[in-house]
Amino acid sequence: DILEGGTAKVFRTHHATQVVRESLVASEVEADDPVYEKWHAASIANLRAAELCNHYKSAPSNWRERRERARERLQKKKDRVAKYRTQLREAKEALKALRAEGREKRQEAKTDKQRERVRTRYAKKVERAKKKIETVKGRLERARTALDKAKAKDEVTVKKRTWNLGTSLKSYIDPRVFYEWGQEVDYDVLECYYPKALRRKFDWVREEDEAEHS
Repeated sequence: DILEGGTAKVFRTHHATQVVRESLVASEVEADDPVYEKWHAASIANLRAAELCNHYKSAPSNWRERRERARERLQKKKDRVAKYRTQLREAKEALKALRAEGREKRQEAKTDKQRERVRTRYAKKVERAKKKIETVKGRLERARTALDKAKAKDEVTVKKRTWNLGTSLKSYIDPRVFYEWGQEVDYDVLECYYPKALRRKFDWVREEDEAEHS
């Protein structure tokens, strides 16, 4: 009687959208954060809405098997990180030893010419050792990123085990909240998070924004 057109769904949509907005703010994700962190923040916000709306679903029948495979994949990524950490430590120790050896050889040289040859020879060895360190650092960084990404995905998978995120995303979350947050953190939520069918459904959000700024 007070609000014309105010149905139960209107109120559920309002509350679900507010929960999403609060969750996105609480995530403290920034524009220069990795894409997987932005995906994770969007997924957790969506999950909060599904929980609020009680969009329950049955857990997959093969949940235990899936969890075991997921643990195995995570362990492989952890092992890879550990391997590169060891390689990096060894490479740094080798560089340190090489420099010490070069100093010792120069001290043993009897003439300036011999010292110069030693210096040149060890300079090349040190440069190769430095390049090896940089190579291992790159591999370690990629392995860490892969592990962090897998952890983020796995966390969401576990938390949404009995929650249907699709229903709230489709019908109970104002997509403008996701879109505006995505603009702030440099993340195209409609393109990167929404499934293809919903991207078409919510094209009007992008069109509305482009019309406002044209």
